[in-house]
Amino acid sequence: VEYILRDLDSTNGTRMAGERIKGPVALKDGVAFSIGGYTMTYRQQGEFVALQPPGEVEAARQKAIRTRLGALLNGADLVGKPLSAYLQRARDLQASDLHVTVTAPPFVRIHGSIVYLEHPPVTAADTEKWLKEVLRSDDIVKFGQKPDFDLSYQTENQGRFRANIHKQAHGIGMSFRVLPDKLPSLKELGLPELLRQFVQYHQGIVLIT
Repeated sequence: VEYILRDLDSTNGTRMAGERIKGPVALKDGVAFSIGGYTMTYRQQGEFVALQPPGEVEAARQKAIRTRLGALLNGADLVGKPLSAYLQRARDLQASDLHVTVTAPPFVRIHGSIVYLEHPPVTAADTEKWLKEVLRSDDIVKFGQKPDFDLSYQTENQGRFRANIHKQAHGIGMSFRVLPDKLPSLKELGLPELLRQFVQYHQGIVLIT
């Protein structure tokens, strides 16, 4: 399946795969993204099939993500485990964020889409237990005096995360931004090798317009 994002009101634009388009292209490991106000189409067996936003487009994204990641989204094996196991799962999924909130299953953000793990709803007891994994006793006291708490969190096996812990109506919520273990290469970012010469300049300014 080939995803292409097209602006239906455009009479000009650029060409990709033979199609004249304008706006961002909905291709990222087979997952549509940056939809905005556009209509997405997908090509299957040589024919274009329109998906009207927002519901059908997001449904297509979710289906593509679940098809690609499969068993990793089944969080039943995580129940009762420490928070570090959930952080590892988020890294295995190549998610940008992990969120836990009371009364909902844990969920991750993948290419901008919110994807829920197949997992029972998180309880207040769960987040109270995980809080003690993340914060020292003195920080727990500080958190008790304010609505939220920002910190950098690192584990030996799961790596580094930026975290926010906050109070909600039903208990404690947590958000973790997954930080990469290493800086991605130009190839991994999908950028041309031409850009490598820019980092070798020692004076002046580079404008990307």
